[in-house]
Amino acid sequence: MINICGMFFALSTKNARQTSSQLRILGVGFGWALAISILGTAFPLIYSAGSSEFSWNNPFLAIQCTVTLLATLATVGFVERIKKDGVNPIAIVFVIALFCLSSITVFLISMGIEQSYVVGVSILFGWLACYMAGVKMEE
Repeated sequence: MINICGMFFALSTKNARQTSSQLRILGVGFGWALAISILGTAFPLIYSAGSSEFSWNNPFLAIQCTVTLLATLATVGFVERIKKDGVNPIAIVFVIALFCLSSITVFLISMGIEQSYVVGVSILFGWLACYMAGVKMEE
């Protein structure tokens, strides 16, 4: 909930209102995803780099940054859409699913589903969410 409020505030500032909608979404999304990736991925990777054995969790953790980026961009896109058009039930469902995506990923892997399949499906869901949110990577 704090993330949603922070994104809404970042999209509503005076300087943000003077730029185009797509640039606001990309700027806030990339900034938010960078902070999450540094705190949630870079520190664990740096810590595990000191060990002498290889773990497949490290490459999957790095690939998970792509999922985080897509999920954050889609979330910011949905927040912008809700701010502009009002509350939409589909947007609310996608935002809840995007916030639960990492927990769902951990749950599916703990059930014994192959980690590469789970990450692949997470990336596809992130792309679908970006499409549904109207996030465009070009101006």
